[in-house]
Amino acid sequence: MLKRVLLAVSLLTAPLLASAEIKYGLWSFDTKMTMPNMPKMPANMPQLPPGVKMPAGMSMPQFSPEGMKMTFQHCVNKEQLVPKNDKSKEDCKVDKMDVKGDTVNATMTCNTPEGQLKGKFAATYSGDTMQSTMDISGTAHNHPMQMHQDTTGKYIGACPK
Repeated sequence: MLKRVLLAVSLLTAPLLASAEIKYGLWSFDTKMTMPNMPKMPANMPQLPPGVKMPAGMSMPQFSPEGMKMTFQHCVNKEQLVPKNDKSKEDCKVDKMDVKGDTVNATMTCNTPEGQLKGKFAATYSGDTMQSTMDISGTAHNHPMQMHQDTTGKYIGACPK
């Protein structure tokens, strides 16, 4: 009987122990996004008007012929292991998340005014660094869309109160 209770407790606590290798706190993420079949962006895309600033923890997206690059900060915790730009206006929800040690796999759905997108995310946290990929597909403005994101992360410290 005791063996069964110990087995049940270990099965229930395994997911909590598995995520112990991921460092919780404030992270800075650099994301590069590409969209196959989309015309290359010109290198001199418009910037913010003089005197206008981005919200704290977010940089102006940088456009190049290779895609879009963006930096943002996010507080990572056991409920929020998928980096997200908290300043974004998309309504994205994680549908399913699987955490094994320092690896996170997730699927998500984003509802935007332009259409619905589905994504698959895979990340590996390693001490103070993280690497991830995300593939997104769906419809935007009644047209099929695909997007790929490569993200690297660096741990900054405790989340602000």
